Amino acid sequence: MRGTREGVPTLVELLRKHGVTATFLFSLGPDHTGRAIKRVFRPGFVGKVRRTSVVKHYGVKTLLYGTLLPGPDIGRRAADVMRGVRDAGHRDGRALLGPHPVAGRRG
Repeated sequence: MRGTREGVPTLVELLRKHGVTATFLFSLGPDHTGRAIKRVFRPGFVGKVRRTSVVKHYGVKTLLYGTLLPGPDIGRRAADVMRGVRDAGHRDGRALLGPHPVAGRRG
């Protein structure tokens, strides 16, 4: 959610300054970034977190989405940003079920 609301407009402006278009891929479901905490048990995860300043980049609130805080619906809360990407001449795609692919799954 934070990346879409804060990062995407900045990136769109940077691309405009350089006369470049891009393809943006958006997740439309709830932001469950905080569920990545399950990865803490994988080898090397804690070291990666230390090296990459995860809290600084994501923010504490984002890291709690899907665990202690309900994940906001990115598609509903950032639709204006997504329309702005399209209106600026970029291509866009959407993952309707969130960031994890379910290609090939049959219901």
